[in-house]
Amino acid sequence: MKNNIPKIYLILIISLIYISQSINAATVLADSWSNVVNGKCSDQTTAWWSSAEAIRITNNVLLYQKDCGGWTKNINMQLVLTDAQKTALIVDKPKNTEATIDNSACLYELLYLSKVYKAITSDSLKNVIKTSFTKGILYYLKAQYPNGGWPQFYPLKSGYYTHITYNDNAIINVMNNLRHVYLKDTYYSIILSDSIANVAKTAFDKGVNCILKTQYIQKSKLTTWCAQHDEKTLLPTNARAYELASLSGGESANIIKLLMSLTTQTKEIKRAIYSSVAWYDGVRIKGQRVESFTNTDGLSDLRVVLDANASDMWARFYTLTGNRPFFCDRDGIMKFSLAEIGYERRNGYSWYNTSGNDVMTAYNTWLPKYGTTILASPLQNTVFNSTDTIPLMAFANKTTGSTLKNFDLLIDNQTIQTSTTFTLKTPVTGLSAGVHTLIAKSEYTNGTIDADTCTIIVKAPNAINTVSDNNTKLICYTNSSNNSFNIDLQGTIIANIQIFNLHGQQIFNANPLKSSYYFNNNLPLGLYLIQVMDINNKTYVQKVLVNN
Repeated sequence: MKNNIPKIYLILIISLIYISQSINAATVLADSWSNVVNGKCSDQTTAWWSSAEAIRITNNVLLYQKDCGGWTKNINMQLVLTDAQKTALIVDKPKNTEATIDNSACLYELLYLSKVYKAITSDSLKNVIKTSFTKGILYYLKAQYPNGGWPQFYPLKSGYYTHITYNDNAIINVMNNLRHVYLKDTYYSIILSDSIANVAKTAFDKGVNCILKTQYIQKSKLTTWCAQHDEKTLLPTNARAYELASLSGGESANIIKLLMSLTTQTKEIKRAIYSSVAWYDGVRIKGQRVESFTNTDGLSDLRVVLDANASDMWARFYTLTGNRPFFCDRDGIMKFSLAEIGYERRNGYSWYNTSGNDVMTAYNTWLPKYGTTILASPLQNTVFNSTDTIPLMAFANKTTGSTLKNFDLLIDNQTIQTSTTFTLKTPVTGLSAGVHTLIAKSEYTNGTIDADTCTIIVKAPNAINTVSDNNTKLICYTNSSNNSFNIDLQGTIIANIQIFNLHGQQIFNANPLKSSYYFNNNLPLGLYLIQVMDINNKTYVQKVLVNN
């Protein structure tokens, strides 16, 4: 059949097809690596995942993978590599430099490999991809600390990178990936051996235990988590200069949601959930919102304004002692107003969020299924002095299918508070020295009774004690069981710590360069003076009495 289409039109049609294909191909090259992995580019149809372009990118992912199994972060792995770049990556593989779980490194690469694996038919390429995927999962397992946490970089990189890192959901991403592996669900198309799956399950469970151990205790009450915790003491610690030890109103949300997602809900896990949700509920920021405006320099800027109709929001950082929202510039100095920090940090960091809404939504789904009567505070075997005020907080079970008749708090079988509400909070003072049993008991109209019990120890005020010089910025959290204590300057960097005995002799000297320090030397009986100097050469003093 004779083709009657004029030649000029054929050339035009062919040119348009070529241009169209070029534009579509460029979308993958021009977009972000995260969008490529998630299939958000316009040319990523189902067929694309087995295309030559997808295979080319797969080869890039294999080249970027270190011998340790990890990848570095913030790389657009879809870009075309020159021969020289490929050679450099091969040479760099055994060095294992900059392998990390930060900024979703590993998460993206594993998911991309899985999607290509599912789409292709070549057995040889499938084997190569599965080998790389397996190395990536084993990287997670190798990087885990014995205490269950993960550092930001592995092999370890000196500095704050060694801390247990919840920042930007690093550990939560790892744990969710490991859960997909041991459950052998449909998230990944690559199913690993039972032996690897079992080790992944063990690592995940260790991660859960680390989460429970790092939940911050504030005045005998569980709160939430810091973005990073010291890998040895498990205490909140600093990262970058503007990321001081704090309680996180951002990262904690996904930690809580992971705990809620567990199919096995122990009382310890439930207590962690109840307490952290209560913390989120108590630190809501009401009547304020963040708005964009043009400042006097003509630049787009951010400011906080009062607005009675504003939705609740949460700060990224809260102080460890008072739950006060704070902000910080690159000078590391804590501020309590967004306007007090410089333009670059004010606009270059996420200081506020709405993550608490996600927490409450998840909690309302979790509660009917797993809710239990919990005595959230104080914690089991907490030691108090007889002069202390003891905060009691308990939650009744909402899952019995019956009306709550009574919710009681008891001390040594004596009711101290009763209510028909599902939450009870009361401060208790004047308990005598000795061991006391606390009970939270909920009773329902159908006869159901649910209870939780804990034991606390009250001492006469002659064990470890702290005597402040009214300079409340320096706080020592003591542990009477081993005469240890944590020296905390509440977010301000400690440049030097000196400890003196009663005779004025210096018995300890350290330069921690972080806002808190765990002192675990077993001191003999006596009175000690703690002298702390911050990075601005300001001195703080507190006395500690050891008589245990």
